[in-house]
Amino acid sequence: MSLQGLPDFFQPLTTSDNCIYYPYENAGSFAVLPRSLEVALRTDGYADFLLELVRGETPALTPYALLNLRLQPQYEMEAALTTLRDRYPESRVEPAVFSTGYLRLLPIGDGVDFPADIQSPMPLVWNGLGNVRFSLRLSSDSAMLLKNALQQETFLWTAWAEMEMVGVAPRLPLRVRFNPARLLRVLNSLGDSERRIARVDLENFFRQEVHLLPLEIVEEVQDKVTFAETMTDWIRTHFGEFVPAPEQLGNAYLQLPKPEQVGDGISEWNLAQPLQTARPVVLQLNPLEAARAAVQQFGLDALVRSTVVPALSSGMLPISLLANLPSNRPGVEAVGVTLRAAPFRPFRPQAILQTIEFKPPEDTASALFRLSPIEPPKYTATPYALLSDSQGIRKLEGTEKSCQGNLLYLNPSDFPLAFFTFEVDTPLLKLATLKGICHWQEADIPLQRTFELSQQQPSVALAFSKGTQDATIDISAHSLQTNQIINFGTFPAKNLKLGLYSFREYGPHQVKINCIFNDSLPLFAIALLPEDRPETSEEISVLSFTPQQPSKTWNYLARSPFQSGYRYRIYSPLSQTVSEWSTIQSPFEPLVIQAIASSAVETS
Repeated sequence: MSLQGLPDFFQPLTTSDNCIYYPYENAGSFAVLPRSLEVALRTDGYADFLLELVRGETPALTPYALLNLRLQPQYEMEAALTTLRDRYPESRVEPAVFSTGYLRLLPIGDGVDFPADIQSPMPLVWNGLGNVRFSLRLSSDSAMLLKNALQQETFLWTAWAEMEMVGVAPRLPLRVRFNPARLLRVLNSLGDSERRIARVDLENFFRQEVHLLPLEIVEEVQDKVTFAETMTDWIRTHFGEFVPAPEQLGNAYLQLPKPEQVGDGISEWNLAQPLQTARPVVLQLNPLEAARAAVQQFGLDALVRSTVVPALSSGMLPISLLANLPSNRPGVEAVGVTLRAAPFRPFRPQAILQTIEFKPPEDTASALFRLSPIEPPKYTATPYALLSDSQGIRKLEGTEKSCQGNLLYLNPSDFPLAFFTFEVDTPLLKLATLKGICHWQEADIPLQRTFELSQQQPSVALAFSKGTQDATIDISAHSLQTNQIINFGTFPAKNLKLGLYSFREYGPHQVKINCIFNDSLPLFAIALLPEDRPETSEEISVLSFTPQQPSKTWNYLARSPFQSGYRYRIYSPLSQTVSEWSTIQSPFEPLVIQAIASSAVETS
């Protein structure tokens, strides 16, 4: 698999606002880390936060609650673009994409004793790009505590999100040899009894003097910091599993295997080779802040819902199903799950089988199992999908998973589909419609699917059967005001969020201007104006040149990728005349002007 275009973890650009990663092999856009994680808003303006209180008509059902909220990373894309354009004039940026993560809610203040179920870390399920869903089952007492917190400012909460993003480890001209079992014995001694170790502790371990490490290092380590980060990346890829922090410290943790699981022997890593790895990002947030604001504006009923389950006979198991799937998924005719409870002899000799279909955008459903009164609430779930393409409609089945209890939560990776999600920011959709074609092959048969993104449909998720490789995307932006089209070219299919910052034509530009003096002119001046500003604009810039200073750089901002150029006109110092405005000039070419006594002429 090609690593081209993935974030390169080697020496990122850091500012007070951003951490920015170069694209690997300089192919594609720079990746920008989020500055925060916040509760997303629904289309009706409410915070996407729901506390569902569930009780039964009879005491037979123990009351419980479901907390469901959607989070969205926030980025400083414009600031990142400005930073990069000072160094790389034609650069583009894109939001960093995360692969997995955990979230935990925590009380603020010493001596505050909150139930453990609220504070338990729960997986974050990523829905393609910017959307991440968090679901948590709570006891009735915990739910009431949370409900009160939505109404009272005196209850202070915070949350920690621990996430991972995929990228390429730094490359160093080093080879390391080691005994895996011996190395893991040393590393595990730095962690807890469950072999969990903070990533920062791993990096600190590899920063120590080389002769103290249980490694044989060929060549000399020049940069201990980069070496420590790189070794930790290789440990993460080959041995480590990303797990939630065992303590509420805001650190990211890895769990390492037992030494006997890897065995003795000699392993060698060539750190000069590119390696796909994952790095953590830890963000703190206040999920109740947006929820409280919604309660004040819309009332508590907007975010808190009560559900009463009818009285059920003994052995009945109601199951609530939630699927965190992209809502706009062309080509997917149906998606659902088959639930099966094996026979429980002699009390229930027949198997139970139910097929449930999910409907967007909610993608929720329910099922009811009639079990024997004494059997545990266990069953299996097999997700499925009906996929339509030029080969017709095919049914694909996922891997069967064991489940228990009355809540089943499915994420995109559970289904027999691979989703590539495309999202477009609102400012871009006010200027353009985006059209795309996806090409791929299955069984040597070339296939394609077209899609379109607009203000009415700002996102789309293209679905393929799992294992599909070499899918490519062609995307073009079509101006809503003119017949202009900007092509992005062809690139491997991946999750992609597009905005004005995705265009090299948009944003800050620098134009190098050089004046060639051929006679005794002591001075002349040039006026410059961005393409989309009127000729009466106060944003006209005037630059003067002399034989001693014939070159200058002009900076301007293109507010639309479809109007990224500029115009200029000449002031003649001898005749005191002003020329007409020039044709539109490209921001990507230097401007060379030849000055003569009566006028000035553009040469290139």
